[in-house]
Amino acid sequence: MKGLFYFPLCLTCCCFIPFIFTFSPSLMPNFYSTLRRFALTALLSGGGLWAAQAQTLSQPLTGASTVAGTYTDLGTTGTAITTANTDNANSAAQPIGFSFGFNGTVFTQFVLNTNGLIRLGGAAPSTTNLFIDGSPSAIDPVQSSAGADVNLLLPFNIDLMSGTGGAEYRVATTGTAGSRVCTIQWKNVADKTGTGTGNAGQYANFSFQLKLYEGVGTIEFVYDAATASAAAANSRDANVGLKGSGIGTGQLLLATKTSTTAWAAATFQNTGYGITGTFNIDKTALPTAGRTYRFADPTYCVPSAVVSYPYAQNFDAVTTPAIPCGMTVLDGNGDNNTWATYNSTTYASSPTNSMRYVGNTNIANDWFFMPPMVMTAGMSYQLQYKYRSYSTTYTQGLEVKVGNAATVAGQTTTLYNGTFSNATYNTTNNTQVTLFTPATSGTYYFGFHAISAASQLWLLVDDLQVTEVPTPACPQPTNITVSSVTAATATVAFAPPAGGTTYSVIYGPKGFTPPAGGTATPLAASTSVALSGLNSNTAYDVYVQATCGAAGTSVYTGPITFTTACATVTGYPYLETFDSVTAPALPCGVTVLDGNADGNTWATYNSTTYAASGTNSMRYNSNASAANDWFFTNGLAMTVG
Repeated sequence: MKGLFYFPLCLTCCCFIPFIFTFSPSLMPNFYSTLRRFALTALLSGGGLWAAQAQTLSQPLTGASTVAGTYTDLGTTGTAITTANTDNANSAAQPIGFSFGFNGTVFTQFVLNTNGLIRLGGAAPSTTNLFIDGSPSAIDPVQSSAGADVNLLLPFNIDLMSGTGGAEYRVATTGTAGSRVCTIQWKNVADKTGTGTGNAGQYANFSFQLKLYEGVGTIEFVYDAATASAAAANSRDANVGLKGSGIGTGQLLLATKTSTTAWAAATFQNTGYGITGTFNIDKTALPTAGRTYRFADPTYCVPSAVVSYPYAQNFDAVTTPAIPCGMTVLDGNGDNNTWATYNSTTYASSPTNSMRYVGNTNIANDWFFMPPMVMTAGMSYQLQYKYRSYSTTYTQGLEVKVGNAATVAGQTTTLYNGTFSNATYNTTNNTQVTLFTPATSGTYYFGFHAISAASQLWLLVDDLQVTEVPTPACPQPTNITVSSVTAATATVAFAPPAGGTTYSVIYGPKGFTPPAGGTATPLAASTSVALSGLNSNTAYDVYVQATCGAAGTSVYTGPITFTTACATVTGYPYLETFDSVTAPALPCGVTVLDGNADGNTWATYNSTTYAASGTNSMRYNSNASAANDWFFTNGLAMTVG
């Protein structure tokens, strides 16, 4: 029978491409399975939603291999795993015996499915009938978008039942702490014959194991020799590999082989199975005893919380661009550009690595979080670090916060917020980075947030240190903010410390050291202070100091830097030659708008050839897009009449 079929190739359009297949109705189950795999491939090639949102498994494609090994049956070692049946069933949660990291999460349990897979964690997969088949009730776990079908390890996933030896499932954790191995075994199982002809079971009896290695994070699938069934040889597809949080590229790591390919010659891919790239278990090529599929994780770590102080991190123990164990990064603006370690004696404070954010044409919005730190109420914690910019030409923006989670929402207390352009490392002090005093004992995370303007090149941080000290009698104010900034005024607000009674705001030109060189506001109980009489287009530093009655005063918190707005033009004639700035910077008050959002807009340009006067002019450099770009003058005060 020959049929003409149309398959949609994307989710955002209505295009269909015809495919002609010749098939027999009796082969419908395998044909149906193939179509499901093809649909998955088409979805991923179109950049589907799941692919866009998923992170990447830490097991790389280059770390997957097939090796000759030894299959050793567990016998009575360990614990038998009980299931409701030996056809389609999930077990209760089983202990791994140690902490095992996978897909960015640490697990101590797993749930076994009789169809040759486990889900890491204490929760079961979405259903029990997890396998690829023509049956409408079957769920292909690799293709499934269900929230419960994640963190799956699939040594031999197909519709399985008890084999000729009688099925048994077992787990055993062996070895010494730090290098233990958890072995999960499916013993004496067989692939179940599907409906129709050409869909016969191929293995009458088969045993295999999944091994998890503590300390190194390696995952192994180890196979015993299989006993072929009496049925005729035919193609059957199984799932063999790893699945993380989704079905996109990098969230899957799958083994593939054809019907006649030896198990030893299997290859691996980090994309979904396609119309031809499957794992075919035709009994023409049976596994040999000890055949092992190994998935290594070269950057594996199971983070542990910091419990003793001082804590220090100089980033030198890792191979760049990897980050130290326990630290995480967050690409807040989704531009695939974020913090990473960088190897260079020139740009490291202490050789040879530093933490670096490389700016691009987007405004920075990228975090790195320090490891979890156990802190005690009644004690305080001082964070110190070194920081610099690529050169004095580039101004960096950095915010440092702390909170009870390594997430944006979990970072609730601001310890530092400022800009800098120093081209050699400066070391923070306790006025710049506020001493943190937790209200309750628990686990906290320090977060570094790059907030530089676009195209500011490198922001570098090195030599982090956290020390634990007794809480001072008068703690510092925290969370200083500056808002409502005009050419002559600004409002400073802050969070008061416990025991604080009155507060003073000290402000002055950027770079001054309090109290000398600054102006102090009168002591007041208010936690919001209005500043006035400021100069336009001027950078100011702000510090805040608390008084706690008889307990004395706190150290200063700050500086927080802000720049006043440009003054509105009130005198005429008004003249702007653009020569007061270094191209491509804009004069004070002049703004631009990239109306067609092509990343190309007005900027100053230095050339005596193209400037009417002096050296600079305002230039729009066109490209392939139709121009729709504005620049606006500074505000001009005008009078009616």
